Amino acid sequence: MRSFDIQVVNHPNNFFDTLTIDCHASNFSSADYLISEFHKHDINLRKVDDRHVSISLNETTTITDLADLIEIFAYLRDLSPKIGSYLSDTHFEHIDFAGIPADIARRSEFMTQTIFNTLKSETQLMRYCNKLDSKDYGLTNGMIPLGSCTMKLNSALVMNPITHRGFAEMHPFAPKDQTTGYTYMTKELEKMLS
Repeated sequence: MRSFDIQVVNHPNNFFDTLTIDCHASNFSSADYLISEFHKHDINLRKVDDRHVSISLNETTTITDLADLIEIFAYLRDLSPKIGSYLSDTHFEHIDFAGIPADIARRSEFMTQTIFNTLKSETQLMRYCNKLDSKDYGLTNGMIPLGSCTMKLNSALVMNPITHRGFAEMHPFAPKDQTTGYTYMTKELEKMLS
């Protein structure tokens, strides 16, 4: 496959989780054009201005997500026969991340306590939380101040819906036409609380 250039305007050596792309320098007509093309593949890009879009990547981004991004850019340049195959055999798990400036990169070990590498299931985590809870002063042995009781009054089952993908993973910059249900639910909650 032939290579193609996408003009990223971030500092070339120092970046974190967001890439800003110069649409004009990358030979795309506008930010709106790029956004509309990615919408066809159910991917949102953030419009910075008429010339720039940004893409944020974090710990939830998968190799498949990266493959999709690269494939769509390649497809828009007529360099790719189909979506979904570009990175199918590529593995990045052992590549060191080099985008953080050396003067602020972590040098110390972290999360080295035994608890972070011994709990292997949700059940073990719940038992550990219960063990910690039994050391706490809670509603079962007396009154606790307002504000610290909310999570203790809700069981894991009741809290489960907030982990659902359509609820918990709503991006703050998601377009309004994709957040109709979320907005309705928020307005209803506002009415109930007032």
